[in-house]
Amino acid sequence: ALRLNLDLGPFQSVEMEGGEPLFIKSAKEFFDYAVSQGKKVSFLSNGTLINDEWAGKIARHSRFIYISINAATRETHELVNVGSRWETVLKNVRRIRKYRDALHSGTVIQGHMTLVRENIKEAPLFIKKFKALGFDRACFCHADSAVKYLHENTQGIIDLKEEIETAYSASKNKADINLSGLTPLFKAVLRRSPGENAENRPRSSRETCFQPARPVGPRAERSGEDQ
Repeated sequence: ALRLNLDLGPFQSVEMEGGEPLFIKSAKEFFDYAVSQGKKVSFLSNGTLINDEWAGKIARHSRFIYISINAATRETHELVNVGSRWETVLKNVRRIRKYRDALHSGTVIQGHMTLVRENIKEAPLFIKKFKALGFDRACFCHADSAVKYLHENTQGIIDLKEEIETAYSASKNKADINLSGLTPLFKAVLRRSPGENAENRPRSSRETCFQPARPVGPRAERSGEDQ
C-alpha cells in the first residue's frame, strides 16, 4: 500500500533509516520501487547482510551508504555490535567497492561510529584507520551512555578532545572526516549537571551524520559534481 500510494515524483533521492533495511522485506521492496521510479536510495546499514546482489544494487542506485562499524578494532566492534563479525562487515565493504569500481559509480561508503561507553576511546583510532578499513569517509554521533561516561570522567573529556584533535590534525584526509556529530556530545557533557533531570538533557542524535555526500571515483572526477 505504501509503495502504491507514495508519490516520489518531487524527490531526486531518498534516505531510509530505522532498523536494518536489508533485514526488512518491506524496506527492500521500497528500495526496488524507488529505484524503478528513477530515484537514488541511500541508507544506514550494519553491513552484515550485503551480498553480491545488494552490493551491486547499492553501487548502482545509492548516492551513499553508511556502515555502522562503531569501532576501530575487531574486539570492540563485536562487543558493541552484538552478533556481528568484524571481518564479515569489512568483506562486505570491499564487496561494495568492487561493484562501484566496476560500474564507475560515485557511491560514497561512509564509516559511521556511534559513540557509546564501550567504544568512545577508539574515536581517535577510527579517524586514523577509516581509509585503511575501506571507507571513503568517516562520521560520528553518540548515545547517551557516552554523555554519562564523560560526565563521570572529567579528565576523560579533556583527553578525548585532545586525542581527536591530534588525530584529525595529523590526518591527510581531513575533507573526508565529518566531526560535526561530536559537537552535540561535548555540549551535552558540558551542560549536564549531576542533578539535571534526564528529560531535559540534550538527546543523542545521528542527524548530524546524514550530510550530503559528494560522489567518489571516476564518475565524480568526470562530472565534477559536488552534492
